[in-house]
Amino acid sequence: MSELHDRVVVLLARGFGVGCSPVAPGTLGTVVTVPLVCLQLVLSTEVFLVFVLVFVLGAVYVASVVEKQMNRTDDPSIVVDEMAGFLIAMTYVPLTIWSMLAGFMVFRALDIFKPPPVNTVERKFSGGLGIVGDDLVAGLMTNVLLQLVIRSNIFS
Repeated sequence: MSELHDRVVVLLARGFGVGCSPVAPGTLGTVVTVPLVCLQLVLSTEVFLVFVLVFVLGAVYVASVVEKQMNRTDDPSIVVDEMAGFLIAMTYVPLTIWSMLAGFMVFRALDIFKPPPVNTVERKFSGGLGIVGDDLVAGLMTNVLLQLVIRSNIFS
């Protein structure tokens, strides 16, 4: 691959640089995803779903390439996995300040503590799918929890 390709892939994998933060790179990777989550407010349902799918597939590719370049498994500077996971977490969740905060906290907790089945995915897969897969499961679990709470009208 070309040097330009390699640099672009690293830039994407590191969330345009936030992954290089010495403090909480995964959390910062989640924060920079907020504008991408908000795209669902302006895009059609179909276009947003395609965007999320392309982002997730791209995240797997980018994580795989960068892991090989670095010759290190799941380097903390790779935050594209948190970005993909948080997109899944917030897809079709009615967006409010409270839902975003709740989604952020639940997603980060699941990503950090890795309860089953999150940890199972991380153990069973390697490469880009292993890096991104656990975050996708954490995102899906977050989404289901948020949907249940919001749609049950507990807080209304």
